[in-house]
Amino acid sequence: MEALLALQQSVVSQIGCLQEEQLQQVCTKLGVDEHTASKESARLALIRRLTRHLNSETMEDMEDKGQKVFEDLRDFLKTITPGTSSASKDPPATPESSSTSTAEPVPSPPALPVNQMVGLLKKEFRISGQVGEPGQKDRLSHSNLIMQIESGLRKSYKEVEIVEAVIRSISPGMRLRSYLESKEGLTLPTLREILEAHYREGNATEIYQELSSASQGSTESAHDFLVRTLDLRQKILKASKMESTIKYDPGLVQNMFLHSLNTGLQNDNIRGELKPLLFDPTTSDESLFRQLKIAEGREIVRLAKQKKAKTAVKVQEVSAVEKQQLDLMKQLQQIQADLAALKVSNKQAAEKPKSSEGGSRNPPSREWGCNSCRQAGKGPECDHCFACGSSEHFRRGCKQRRQTKQSGNGSRASGGDA
Repeated sequence: MEALLALQQSVVSQIGCLQEEQLQQVCTKLGVDEHTASKESARLALIRRLTRHLNSETMEDMEDKGQKVFEDLRDFLKTITPGTSSASKDPPATPESSSTSTAEPVPSPPALPVNQMVGLLKKEFRISGQVGEPGQKDRLSHSNLIMQIESGLRKSYKEVEIVEAVIRSISPGMRLRSYLESKEGLTLPTLREILEAHYREGNATEIYQELSSASQGSTESAHDFLVRTLDLRQKILKASKMESTIKYDPGLVQNMFLHSLNTGLQNDNIRGELKPLLFDPTTSDESLFRQLKIAEGREIVRLAKQKKAKTAVKVQEVSAVEKQQLDLMKQLQQIQADLAALKVSNKQAAEKPKSSEGGSRNPPSREWGCNSCRQAGKGPECDHCFACGSSEHFRRGCKQRRQTKQSGNGSRASGGDA
């Protein structure tokens, strides 16, 4: 890397000593546009254009960081600058040429001062990332953009270069970029105010109220909540410095930050381990991160043990429930078997003839007719009274059945015609 840096400095310093025609030849070789709008600073413009091309990201993206390009350019500069081997190949001087050589030599252009060469070696300022709509994912946030702008100022970049870099970082399809590109005399303070309005950044009072009511979200981890409150605290301090009306004391903001962190954490165990630090205004951010990491690690272990214990209890409960279900199944099967047996017994009882119960009013069945007719074989044709044997009436209308127990008809019929 040191050899490459030395090569780059050597080539750029040689470019700073070239004349305008030689610079145009170098532009042609590298494929850089050599046309300039101002003839007065044409040479300086060409030098800037060449150094900007040599320090561009295209050179850095090469596998060898552009070393081959610098080596070829170094060899090319030897062929176009005086005092090289190409000068020895010129034909011998003729009388005419000797006469012209006595003429007044053309003065070589002065080399650029050291401070200008350092400025030429400085790379073009660029914004890492792209500016999009507020809240858009994979886009630069307002705090990150401001940090890069301040970094450019610390590196002694001009405000004009920073403004151009910020405009180039805005998405091409956004109207904000079109507006800024067409705005004349845009300064960096004005650009920062426009960016604050674009990102809808609140003032110090609004951010302070947001910090005072901050609480951990349902899907937000304790670490993310800590980072969010820290970001709000820093925004308040920065906005308070920029505003001229309301100034917030850093100690007041620090106390509010610790209070919001104490009341906003959802997990009681993590809050308990952080509590000694949350009541100390001199607590550093590093201490909070370190203690929070330890607390979250312990909480993960504790939850894992609880989950394991709950799983064991659940398995036991499931086993008990399965046992109860098996007992119920056995009882149900026994009930079904008893019902089947009962149905069979009821069916058999229904198929048997109905037996007469004791004390029935109906006498046992006997052949029809009186004794005389039954003996004569004419029982079915008998029309005599079973009480007196008369053929004029039945036993139902006999007047003598109550007077005599024995009739001429033999043993009293048991109401066969009654």
